[in-house]
Amino acid sequence: MDAVEFLAGARGVRIAYYCGFSRSAVGLLLDAEERPQRVDAEGNLLVGEAVAGAEREAQYADFDRRARKLVEEFLADGLVAV
Repeated sequence: MDAVEFLAGARGVRIAYYCGFSRSAVGLLLDAEERPQRVDAEGNLLVGEAVAGAEREAQYADFDRRARKLVEEFLADGLVAV
């Protein structure tokens, strides 16, 4: 079981409820660091060589866009009524 499956399971539901959310969601956000990352077909995390300059800025801008999108989609579902 990988980290995404672990957090997406029952533990994630309990964490979501504790935080006041109606559900939990797990998003895999690669490229949070200067070394590009990807997951191969077998589920292995592959890390490339560090990038710099405009390529690094573009990588971080794309990361920020994907992170915002995940949060916006999650928040669109609303909170648990108490």
